[in-house]
Amino acid sequence: RILFSWIIQAKPPIAEVAHACYLLSAAVPFVDAAQAYVRGLLTAHHLTVSRLVAVVAAMAVLLGVLSAGVAFRWSGPALAASAVTSALLAELAVLSFAWARAKTLIQVVAMR
Repeated sequence: RILFSWIIQAKPPIAEVAHACYLLSAAVPFVDAAQAYVRGLLTAHHLTVSRLVAVVAAMAVLLGVLSAGVAFRWSGPALAASAVTSALLAELAVLSFAWARAKTLIQVVAMR
């Protein structure tokens, strides 16, 4: 809050919304980095279909959160931040599941 109210000198209502949006989207760079790592693992093993499934899952979650936010009349900036963060987390979950599944299959094939 100090950043928005003292340094940027935003008015209190705007500073509150900006602070909430900042907190809602704080994990985005870390989730994006984790996604890039898992995507690289999947691509290195030529498992690219799971990447497409992850994007479709992220779009579905994005649409769901946006629909819920509009229905419950959430504020626009907070809705955008929570929708993007939720979609990225859903995509990471699908990618991680696909890699965990593929890793066990790769180990089984290597044992033969």
